[in-house]
Amino acid sequence: MIGSDMERHYREFLDLSVGSPEKIRSLHNLRLERLLSHAAHRIPFYRRRVNPRDSLDKFPILTKDDLKAYFTQMKSQSLSWDSRHRQKGRGYSWTEVRSGGTTGVPVTVIHDSEFRDRGRASRLFSKYLSGFPYGTPYYMLWGSMADLQNRQENLVQRLEQALSGMAPLNAFRMDDVHARLYVEQMNLVPKKHLMTYVDAAESLVRFAQRHSLPLPRFESVMACAGTVYDGNRRLLSNALGARIHNKYGSRECTDMVCENSDGELLVYANHVLLEVVNNRGQPVAEGESGRILITLLGNYSFPIIRYEIGDVAVQGRPQGRTTPFPTLLGIEGRISDFITSADGAYVSPVTIRHLVGVVHAHPSVEKFQFVQTGISKYELKLQIDSVLGDAVLQNLQEGMAKDLLPILGPDAQLALVRKDNLEETSSGKFRYVVNRSQDSL
Repeated sequence: MIGSDMERHYREFLDLSVGSPEKIRSLHNLRLERLLSHAAHRIPFYRRRVNPRDSLDKFPILTKDDLKAYFTQMKSQSLSWDSRHRQKGRGYSWTEVRSGGTTGVPVTVIHDSEFRDRGRASRLFSKYLSGFPYGTPYYMLWGSMADLQNRQENLVQRLEQALSGMAPLNAFRMDDVHARLYVEQMNLVPKKHLMTYVDAAESLVRFAQRHSLPLPRFESVMACAGTVYDGNRRLLSNALGARIHNKYGSRECTDMVCENSDGELLVYANHVLLEVVNNRGQPVAEGESGRILITLLGNYSFPIIRYEIGDVAVQGRPQGRTTPFPTLLGIEGRISDFITSADGAYVSPVTIRHLVGVVHAHPSVEKFQFVQTGISKYELKLQIDSVLGDAVLQNLQEGMAKDLLPILGPDAQLALVRKDNLEETSSGKFRYVVNRSQDSL
């Protein structure tokens, strides 16, 4: 927090939450107009595709493939010059951000200092909406590769945990031994709030119910990194006694939507423009489902406009019943499957996504798909740029296997396969984690 503008941005979120819809719309429109003008004048990718006075609908839909193919053209002139001479911005004036690849297509973007600070403020605002503003004690059932690799977190990370009130539990360690320890710790040292992967919380609850363990009680649960459906919402709410807050965001776009205590999904319209569109790129009506397009209202060094993030939502209202922010009526999310280790332990799809899409991210990996074909048999399919040499590919595969096999169990048989093309399903969605061993169940 020291030396950043995060607090000012956070105060803006808080002020707007008790302000008027008109104030939010005015700020939103001003930021959007400035962004479009800047991109049309100064960003090579957009200069070649739009005119300076073009409205938003004239801007092309930006795909993940575009981000890969035109990464250099997405940069401003100053960022382009600076990034040729260094690997990260001086004083964190900019930083590369790798997506987790939740749709099976990991990408890299750049955040400038202003957007990075506003993105951090958006995460604080999500916690505020979920009932635990900064400093409130809470459990965080989240993935930690550092823990899996027996690395200690540095001093700054430990200080941040202490100041924020966070008590971490590793969602990447969800075998029966750790699940039991987590339940026992939550009961022994109770906290009123929980931030968690959706599927990790569901798995923990089902484990406790199978073994007749008493479950901890919470006032609120922020459910992230997965889709909150009616079924898992009821399960978590009934088992934990908590209000469930559905939070939607991504690494490359930061937090964008969160459910407030009145059950409305607030769109952070001062921070992003979230469009819900049909297959022709046109807005759908209220109550209809459509593809999500994201425009970051800022990030002038690397503007992201009408970015197809790979998710589906239900169009909401220009303002909520209890909030001045616009709303969504639902987030339908993306398809994923539960994976089990060779000895039957639960493995979160987020674990696979993080290892392949973040820890072992490589610019030549265009797409990936992890498939469980049997009780202890797995395939990791990698769609890779043809220019990647066999030696580099072998090193990449060995690194992935080294981290995946301890999670899948000692008897796991993992095949890594290079593919020319990974197909979507007949519905047009891509399954980045598939459990074929359960397809017949």
